[in-house]
Amino acid sequence: MPNSGSNGKRSGTTYFGGAYYYFGTVFSVTTAGKETIIHSFEAASEGDGSNPVAPVINVNGKLYGTTEYGGTHNEGTVFAVSTK
Repeated sequence: MPNSGSNGKRSGTTYFGGAYYYFGTVFSVTTAGKETIIHSFEAASEGDGSNPVAPVINVNGKLYGTTEYGGTHNEGTVFAVSTK
């Protein structure tokens, strides 16, 4: 789900993929097509949630979004990751 643009980059999330395969990522892509994984989610039990489900919002260099799983009752989390 590409969304926020900053400095010629677009950022977004993937529901699956990343270092832990099933739990998703936050990524950025340059206008030249170079992709960078900013964050790989671990299992929901690891504390940062898993399986992001909405576009990210860029606020002052941090990307904010939500996950489907994780949190107190495994009903999702709100996360923030730095783009720097």
